[in-house]
Amino acid sequence: MEGHTDAPCPNCDHPVIDKPRAGGVTVCLNCGAWLVPDGDSKLRGMSRSEAERIPGPVQSTLIKASRLILQRGTASPGPAEDEKHD
Repeated sequence: MEGHTDAPCPNCDHPVIDKPRAGGVTVCLNCGAWLVPDGDSKLRGMSRSEAERIPGPVQSTLIKASRLILQRGTASPGPAEDEKHD
């Protein structure tokens, strides 16, 4: 499934590029959900027990990524900055 761009996030339906990073987990860039492969072309949210088995440093990385995504609010680019404000 690696490299697919059309796998929707099961939480928000945002398209997710499934290229697992830390610990084989993909983080949705829209809602911050931790996702794992579910079959050949789907993703599913990671269960709490699965998340608890992830090594501490990897958990920390995933938590930081999710927080940054949620603080930003969305994966879509913001407004263009080329307008002059007086």
